[in-house]
Amino acid sequence: MASQFLQGVESAYINGIAVPTTEEVTYTVPQTLYDYAESNQGPLEDVLKWNKEAGTINMTIVHTKGMSYVDMFKDNNFFEVVVNSRSGDTLIGHNCILTENPNHSSVAATTEVRFKSMNVELDLASN
Repeated sequence: MASQFLQGVESAYINGIAVPTTEEVTYTVPQTLYDYAESNQGPLEDVLKWNKEAGTINMTIVHTKGMSYVDMFKDNNFFEVVVNSRSGDTLIGHNCILTENPNHSSVAATTEVRFKSMNVELDLASN
C-alpha cells in the first residue's frame, strides 16, 4: 500500500522549465552492445564489433494554461531533461535531441515527446 506513494514522477523539467507529466516516464540508459563482426563469408567467430546505443527518455506532458508547448520545442536543438521520481531517484538527460516531432493532442490536452541522448544519468536514491 505504501509503495503507491513512491511510484510515479514527482517533477520534470525541460531546459529548466517545469512541465507537468502523466506521472509515467519511460527511459533507457546508453548501453554498449556487441555483435559478431561480419565478413564476406558470414559472421566471424570470436570477433566482436562495438556498438554504442543512445539512451531514450519518453514522456507525456499535460498542458497547462499559459504555456506554449509548441514554442518550447520549435527553436531548440538540444534539451536538458530532468525527471525526479517520488522514490527519490533522479534521471538526467544531457544534450538530448528529439527523435520525432512532438505529438500534440488538443482533445487530451497533452504532448508526447521522445528524446534520445548519449549521456543519460540515473541517480538512485539510497535506502
